Amino acid sequence: MGILKKAAIIVLILPVLTFGQTVKAVRIIGNNALSLFTVRSVMETKPAPIPFITGENKFSQSTLKKDLKNIRSLYRRRGYLFAEATAEVSVDSLGRAYIIVKITEGNQYFFDSYTTEGCSYIPYGKLHSIVGFKRGEVFNAERLSEIEQGIWDFSADIGYPYTRTTITVDTLPEQRVRINISVDKGKLVHFGETRISGLRFSSSLIVKRELTFHTGDVFSQKKIKKSRQNLYELGIFNSVRITAVDIEDEPDTVDILITLFERKPNWFGLRLGAIADTSYSLSLDASVEWGNRNLFKMARSVKFSAANEFLLFTSWENLRNRFTISYREPWVMETRTPGELTFYFEPGNYRETRQYRIQRLGGEISISHRFTQYTRLGFGFGYERADIFGVKSPELAERIRQEEGIVIQRRVTFLVERDSRNSPIYPTEGSVGRAKIEYAGGILGGDDNFAKLDLLWTRYQEIESGFVLASRLRLADAGNLAPGEDILPHNRFRLGGGSSVRGFEEFSMGPRDKTGLPTGGKVLFLANYELRFPIYWKLGGTIFADAGNLWDNYRSVKPENIRFSSGMGIQFLSPVGPVRLDYAERLTRLDAGTNGMWHFGLLYAF
Repeated sequence: MGILKKAAIIVLILPVLTFGQTVKAVRIIGNNALSLFTVRSVMETKPAPIPFITGENKFSQSTLKKDLKNIRSLYRRRGYLFAEATAEVSVDSLGRAYIIVKITEGNQYFFDSYTTEGCSYIPYGKLHSIVGFKRGEVFNAERLSEIEQGIWDFSADIGYPYTRTTITVDTLPEQRVRINISVDKGKLVHFGETRISGLRFSSSLIVKRELTFHTGDVFSQKKIKKSRQNLYELGIFNSVRITAVDIEDEPDTVDILITLFERKPNWFGLRLGAIADTSYSLSLDASVEWGNRNLFKMARSVKFSAANEFLLFTSWENLRNRFTISYREPWVMETRTPGELTFYFEPGNYRETRQYRIQRLGGEISISHRFTQYTRLGFGFGYERADIFGVKSPELAERIRQEEGIVIQRRVTFLVERDSRNSPIYPTEGSVGRAKIEYAGGILGGDDNFAKLDLLWTRYQEIESGFVLASRLRLADAGNLAPGEDILPHNRFRLGGGSSVRGFEEFSMGPRDKTGLPTGGKVLFLANYELRFPIYWKLGGTIFADAGNLWDNYRSVKPENIRFSSGMGIQFLSPVGPVRLDYAERLTRLDAGTNGMWHFGLLYAF
């Protein structure tokens, strides 16, 4: 019936000059089903919130037209197929615009059923998931384009990139709708020749081995996407373009052109950052790095770095120095399994607070294999030897070794992770599930003997445009493997602070020694819940609740000992990630009388 095309936006704007005009007031009427806040959230035309600081917002007829279109789309997503939005604008002698937005909502429609034609090649379950509607739910007309895209994606993945889909909508009694889907899948297509351009520092062999398609294969859009992802993950390209040549002519065999823009192999970097230290409130981390990301034109990389940590505020003191060399091989044993070999040396230094020096020497080898788009497995082996200098008393030296973790350690780690976030910095949907096992000592030898299991789950849900619910749950346990020995403090879990349970000092939670200092725990529980939302320009806000604690063993775990906190935060959304300032108050009776605490950090807490 084509009713969606008939539901046009009506825009009524008085013919006035707009040069230099500002928005003074916006009034919205006729919105019975949706709140003023919801309607205004899709509009750019609005008075300035702080005009004496930011200045007045300029009035633009084109922006107002776009706002009216956004309002109509907003109502269409909620089932109001025939909603109309109009605007009346009047301007006073000072060039101030007064706007009245009139909304005619109409009836709300609900999904009833769908019919198909030419869809027999799509399995019923797959087609049903592409359509996505359930009988009786609000009919979101904006999802029709998603259905078309879903059918094309499925078809293009099995060799039919010329698929065309037509969708019409019929209205039924009782404010219900039926959608009619007609598909012409076209002809079967195969991959033709592949051409590569733009290589200067790299061999074409590393490009070809990352491709998941070959000449003569049935065309697959999914294979093109996977190949592009593989090439980006090499870390040597700024841009990867994979295009089908002359596809508009609909040939039976499609040639592929891969256009690459390389990064320069050699690089040099300087980094400065403020970090929370386990022993000091705040310290400065400075490092110098040099590397080559494309050795022998085969995407192998090597990196050298020198890092220093300095105490801030209370005094200017060099806390530690670290020198590192690492080598990365993108293909191990002729499989797409990246491996990395790292060696490090910490010479240690004498500090004013202690008259001895700790020296550490170690290395680690690790491999990681991605089995699916989201799932990977990792394995690593590490070795570290630590020595102490400047202590003459054997008893004192042994006590310092226990406190500082001055031992020979051999450990293996195993990791399985599924990461489906749409962005690692600003995630709005997806989740991360991770299980990590660490084993030290035992049959491996060394002075440390323990095993750890660390489970993590985070989830992100966009409940409204810009509003994201983020949640995290972490459970961990550590046990000693040698009878009569305990896990040394440096191998225990730490909790508290701006990235775990806010309202508490960094790593201050859990068991304490006789002097009142935290020793870390062997059983960990952590839960976080956070609402993230936009405020203005590049500013965002959060409302959060945190819970967690550490215990020495399972017998001492008691629900009443879980500590709770809540608070609010503000972030500046920079290109490198959010810069945040959080304020939290403790909520449990165990913390009665304590003051709130501020936390400053880079990136979200999780």
